[in-house]
Parts: sequence; structure tokens; C-alpha cells
Amino acid sequence: MYKIKYCLNLLPNIKDADDGTTFIGMCQNKGEGELSLFKAKTTLDLIQFKWNAYAYKLHYFGAFMHLTYIMTLTVYIYNTFLIGTYGEVPSAAMPVVMCFGITYPFIYDTTQLVLSGLAYFEDPWNWSDFAFQWAGVVNIIF
Repeated sequence: MYKIKYCLNLLPNIKDADDGTTFIGMCQNKGEGELSLFKAKTTLDLIQFKWNAYAYKLHYFGAFMHLTYIMTLTVYIYNTFLIGTYGEVPSAAMPVVMCFGITYPFIYDTTQLVLSGLAYFEDPWNWSDFAFQWAGVVNIIF
């Protein structure tokens, strides 16, 4: 069995109408709210394909892991500070579940940090992610 790899150069086919607009002209057109490049059917099809083939499962899994951590942290705080103050002992399994929930975001953002180097910290949201994850690790340890 042979595998065939197809590679398409879609840049010449990006425009819908034959009005003489070039690819560079579409990218430099700042008068509109968005680039006319992203209104082209070919570009929209390519973005939709990449979302369905690559990003869909990854982002939904990441969102699930974040929600798992947040829900577990909420239950842990409730059990520790509200119920625990009245004599009941909180469950010892909660930190283990929180560790499971923080593992994926920690690995994902560490991978992004390694791939992009110190440029990772140019985005303010990455500082937020970094603080959130290390605070989660400190919370699990203590």
C-alpha cells in the first residue's frame, strides 16, 4: 500500500471575483472591518477543515480539563472551609482529582513555552495561565 501526500497552494485561488485584486492588496486593505481574504470561500473552507481535523478535539478536551479542575477546586474549597469548620473531615481524594485536572493545562502551556521561548510571555493571557497553573500546583501541595 502506498501513501500519497497532497499539497495544495491555495493562494492563487483566494479571490472570488476576477476584479484584478491581488493577494497582497487583499491583505493590505485596511478600510474594511476585516480582511477580504477571509471572505473567500476557499479560505473559509480551509479554516473549517483545519478546525474539524485538528483543533476541535484538542480545544474541547482542554476546556473539559479546565472545567474539571475548577469544579473540583470549588468542591474542595466548599468541603474544606465550609463543611470542615463544623467538624467534618474533607475528602483526601480531592487533591488527587485536582492534580488530574491541572495536568493537561500545565503540559499544554509548558509545551507552548518551550516551542516559543521567552516570546511566550509577550501575551498577557499567558501570564495569567502561568500564574493560574502554578497557583494550582501550590494549592495541591499545601
